Amino acid sequence: MIIDSTGLKKLLRNYLAVEQREEGLVIHRFTKRQLSVYDSEESWKIRARHPAGVSLEMFTNARRIRLLFSILEKSREWSFFDLFVNNIFLDSQSGHSYDGVLHTVEFEFTGKQGKDPQRVAIYLPYNIYLALQSVEVIDGEALPVTGAIRKKLLCLGDSITQGMDAYYPSNTFPVQLARFFEMDLLNQGVGGYIFNAHSLDEEISYKPDLVTVAYGTNDWGKYSEHKEFMRECSLYMQRLTDIFSEAKIFVITPLWRADSDQPSPMGPFSTLQETISSVCSAYPQITVLPGVNMMPNLNRYFTDGLHPTDEGYGHYSINLIKSLLDKGVKS
Repeated sequence: MIIDSTGLKKLLRNYLAVEQREEGLVIHRFTKRQLSVYDSEESWKIRARHPAGVSLEMFTNARRIRLLFSILEKSREWSFFDLFVNNIFLDSQSGHSYDGVLHTVEFEFTGKQGKDPQRVAIYLPYNIYLALQSVEVIDGEALPVTGAIRKKLLCLGDSITQGMDAYYPSNTFPVQLARFFEMDLLNQGVGGYIFNAHSLDEEISYKPDLVTVAYGTNDWGKYSEHKEFMRECSLYMQRLTDIFSEAKIFVITPLWRADSDQPSPMGPFSTLQETISSVCSAYPQITVLPGVNMMPNLNRYFTDGLHPTDEGYGHYSINLIKSLLDKGVKS
């Protein structure tokens, strides 16, 4: 059973729109207006088109599932597709090896053939721009996952929200939050990004119940004066609360970083965190969560002193979930 682009749309979750291209089905996490904002810099343009948080989900009694896709761009020298069966992480396959040709990722279900359908989820990589050509369900059938309408989670932020530098996309904190609280997810993290009110689109069709915001670490090295950052942060929070006035909003201040004791024209790293908290205090809708409490402040939990490892994301996810539960967030 080969599922083409039309059928794939029924299996995809945690995305905003799709685009049929010659190379295959391209999945978008942003509106056209948002993409035009990210197009101002090449690295943002590419990263905004990676399918962070997106999954293929189905009920199937197949013996194997094979994905056929093209890689259009990449931000890292690795990428993985993660397999869950009945909510258990069972396998991960690499998908980055051969640029310029069609790629194949295949999962085998030992002993599953002919039995009752299993709920299968495959999380796509957060660090490649891909076009899906087809999904082949071998020795079985596949049905879309249907059920009760779930609450919606929107994650806004930079590379750490997007998922860098986890190896496995399901280890990233937005996916972990969505799985724990049983919510739909739209991950709008973009590597290298900053507080920018223009990146928010009031016409977005996705209406979240819960929003997380995690910018600031890139802003720290961008501005020459503290007042510039405060202005951009204030404009962002105003627009954010205007657009998502019905949502619970949690702003996470920047995580610890290995060079946080170094000087910056904007001021100490602690001042950055204090400024974000101060700006947010004007909005009763926003709850601030200290990022320095989310992970061990130890270099071994980061790949480069800035981006969490898979183990680091584990700490981040657990501590963030505990903080949200303490604030009354429920499924």
